Amino acid sequence: MGFDLYGVDPTDVDGKVGTYFRQSVWGWRPLWGLTVETCSHILTVKDAMSGGWNDGHKITKSKAIRMAKCLQKAIDNGEIADTVDKNNKKLEELPDKTCDLCDGTGTRNDKHVQGKCNGCSGVGKKRPFETYYSTSVEEVAEFAGFCANSGGFEIW
Repeated sequence: MGFDLYGVDPTDVDGKVGTYFRQSVWGWRPLWGLTVETCSHILTVKDAMSGGWNDGHKITKSKAIRMAKCLQKAIDNGEIADTVDKNNKKLEELPDKTCDLCDGTGTRNDKHVQGKCNGCSGVGKKRPFETYYSTSVEEVAEFAGFCANSGGFEIW
């Protein structure tokens, strides 16, 4: 599952920067969360909440432009890098968890898998679910570029 964003009136049709932006669910949730945090003075509560769903929520052109400027400023002053680094450090420090598919044995014997557990590669432990979600400064910059050139966008 992923999130597909479509520019309403893209200004960079040839370069496609504002036409389409896609992110997996693993990347979109932290990217949108960081955007909401950084651009809280621009986005409404409805924008913030609806941005996490594939329901066609629309961000207006004026908001998209303001978001792009806000995100770029936060990139330029190091705020985004600091936030991303702190989040990554927090995720790295989380301890591994007992695999719920094999109950920590490393082996499965069920209707789906016979033998080595595919959930933990046979070691009995795996990274916590939270660690699947991540973003980067580069992804934030790409999203800021999309916002700047989208003419507003819809989230599907």
